[in-house]
This record gives sequence, C-alpha cells and structure tokens, in this order.
Amino acid sequence: MKTRDIMPRNAGNVTPELLAAWKKDYPGGVFELVVHSGEFETIHSEDSKVPLRVPVVRYKGYMRKPTRDEMRELTSKQTDPVTYTEIVLDTLWLGGDEEIKTEDEVFYSIMPTVQSVLDIKSSELKKL
Repeated sequence: MKTRDIMPRNAGNVTPELLAAWKKDYPGGVFELVVHSGEFETIHSEDSKVPLRVPVVRYKGYMRKPTRDEMRELTSKQTDPVTYTEIVLDTLWLGGDEEIKTEDEVFYSIMPTVQSVLDIKSSELKKL
C-alpha cells in the first residue's frame, strides 16, 4: 500500500513513521497545518526560569507541495477564495483532523495559510 492511500482522519493517527514515509514519497515538501484554539497554556522549562505561554493546538492537518501539473491545474481553478481553498485541500491533503475541512470557522482560519503552500520563489531577469 502506498502512502497516498493512507489518509488518517485524525491527526492523532499520524505516526512518525507515516510522516517519514510521506517525506520520502513527496520530496517537494510535507507541511503540518496547525489550527490553534485561541487559548494559551503555561509551560515551565528547565532552561528558563520564566514560564512560557504557548498557544493550545486544536487541530492538525498534513499537506504536500503540488507537482507542476497539479500547480497548473490549481492555478487554472482560481475562482473565489473558498472554492479555491477547498480544491487545494482536496488535491494536497495527506491526512489529519477532518474538522479543518468540514467546520466553517476552522476552514476560514486556514484559508490564508493554505495559499502559502503554493508560494513560488522569486526570481529576476536582468538584461545584459
């Protein structure tokens, strides 16, 4: 069974072994999409005397970088931002908490973040 056939519906089912397999199968990149709850927890570090406040993770999902053909297809379907984000998630989703895709409030929060998976490196052209 190939890793593209394994799509955990819960981030708790994504093991380090599965992450390693995804990274091997998708050398362009595997990304963890994190949605915070809006709450913070205090962590006491042995290295620091000052307690740290860190955001509480509510959901996690995993995506991969698109291939050139997928990028061509995705950019041709840039319609409204909601539909576009749905298409990108459907195409590049590897697994994780399904609430990211199904709960409106959570979905809206990831829309700008999902776009960053498609970011293209900059280049320049100089006349010589």
